Amino acid sequence: MDRAVIADTYSFIGFSFCKALLDQGVTVIGINEINDAFILDKQLEIGRNANFTETDLTAAEILIDKESFIFVDLYSMFVDGLLPTNKLFTDFLSLIKNVENKVVLTLPIQWLSVDSPFIKEIKSMRNKVYSYYLPTVYGPFQPKSLLFQQAFLMKMKQCDQMKLNYQEWRHDAIYIEDVTDAILFSVKNDLPDERVLKSSIDNHWLKCAQYLDVEKDLNNESAIIDGNEGRKIKSLIVKNRWGLHESLDKQREHLSFLLNS
Repeated sequence: MDRAVIADTYSFIGFSFCKALLDQGVTVIGINEINDAFILDKQLEIGRNANFTETDLTAAEILIDKESFIFVDLYSMFVDGLLPTNKLFTDFLSLIKNVENKVVLTLPIQWLSVDSPFIKEIKSMRNKVYSYYLPTVYGPFQPKSLLFQQAFLMKMKQCDQMKLNYQEWRHDAIYIEDVTDAILFSVKNDLPDERVLKSSIDNHWLKCAQYLDVEKDLNNESAIIDGNEGRKIKSLIVKNRWGLHESLDKQREHLSFLLNS
């Protein structure tokens, strides 16, 4: 892979792809269409990189060549509450349908248990599509709709209460850089094109919640339907590089730095 297009490049997962690909020397066109509270911090992390071009959706079609891989981060749009009504989803699909490039999609694992019109749209595309269904993903820049970030914000006195939202997948969790590494390895080696990412750590989400001392606050929360009771697809086991506690500490330290800078 020499060239990549990322939509949206400043989303949670999209930004992780962007950094990882630039580190590997890949030329990246970053589509920026979502207003992100930390966009300036993310731009500073990328810095002045000759391999990076930031653009909007309209100009992107002109810049895409037939060899580029197109990454579309639907998982983060779902977590941010931008689906199903957000027009960006339709715009991103239109971008994909107008080209014949290989496409990499990150999707919420919840979509395995529902008859999602998005999945029907994706299946109808003529492109080579790699689809990856993700559980809860955590790490630097995790959206505040997810519980681990809320727990850190509570301890830093930046929010008043925690709320378990429908976007939260309580059956599993994976650190963001481990997600990125696993997907990029799978795509580069042209491995099977549809997978559920699964942590190598059993009860990963619950163990994270216990470490953050928040699981006792969730005893009265209703259970979340297991998406694997829906459409069955094979798993891609993802190893945790640093260990669960160190991964959470990285998220906490990063958030503290952002809030104090």
